[in-house]
Amino acid sequence: MLVDTGATAVVLSREDAARAGFDFSQLRFTAHVGTANGIGLAAPVRLREIRVRSIVVRDVAAMVNKAPMSGSLLGLSFRNRLSSYGVQGNILTLKR
Repeated sequence: MLVDTGATAVVLSREDAARAGFDFSQLRFTAHVGTANGIGLAAPVRLREIRVRSIVVRDVAAMVNKAPMSGSLLGLSFRNRLSSYGVQGNILTLKR
């Protein structure tokens, strides 16, 4: 996943959504989202948990992007549940 400071929510690619157990054909793409490529559609979902090494955040709001993506985005719906996060040089620090 790419940590995206501009992403409001965690956004899953089709491939990552399938790995997480979502059936792409059963998702409801009802959310209009602003992206770098313009307005797109996404399906709101909830993730049971996201793990980043020893950090576990449960019941995370996320979206599955309808358009193809090269990877998923770790957005604010995850990062706002941390006590802090930051980047110094090329090191990302996450604290729960």
